[in-house]
Parts: sequence; structure tokens; C-alpha cells
Amino acid sequence: MIYANGIVDFYYRTAKSPTYKQYITNKINKLKNPYRDKFKVLAISEPFEKNEQMHVRISCSFQLYMQESYYRKSLDDYVGQVFPTLKERLSPDVISTKVHHIAKAPDRKGKAQKSRV
Repeated sequence: MIYANGIVDFYYRTAKSPTYKQYITNKINKLKNPYRDKFKVLAISEPFEKNEQMHVRISCSFQLYMQESYYRKSLDDYVGQVFPTLKERLSPDVISTKVHHIAKAPDRKGKAQKSRV
């Protein structure tokens, strides 16, 4: 497994209500998937209209786990995979990503996995 962390900005459809920030924060911070990804909301904009629906812009930190691929020779080759992976797992309206760190992830027993390269 490959581990990446950083910041992602994306649009999220919402309804304008007094508690929209709390609702969205709870929903995103508690997202679960089989990859053990984690997300933490850092900022939420005021609602605005986009395509005749109400949206907010969200900035959140991420911890992302990706499968290793035999054709990616170095860790730098995985940086370009972060954006499409977040579009798939978090939101199709991803605007940008900033990868702070990328490394081989330890297996569940705490040992670094062997590379399949």
C-alpha cells in the first residue's frame, strides 16, 4: 500500500440551513471505506449557487491509501494518482490537491510492505 497525506479542496452540494457547517463536518470526518482513508474538514465556505443548486467549497486534510502498481517505479509516480483517487472516493467535484507526504504504508502488523516493483 502507498500512503499519501495532504489537503484537498472540493465543491459539495448542500442545503442552506443554520447547521450546514456542522452537518457537513460530521459527515465528511466520519466517512469510512475499505482503504482506511481519513478526512478532516478544515474550512467550509458560505453557500453559493452553482448550476442552480446550493454548494459550498470545502478544504480538508486527507490520509489516503492506494494500491501499489507494478508499472509505477517510484513513489513520485503515485503523486499523479492522488487527484483521481480522491475524485473517486471523496467527491467528483475535486478542485485541487496538495500532497504533503507520500510513502510506503506499513501493513496492519506495523511492518513496511515489500515493493512489487
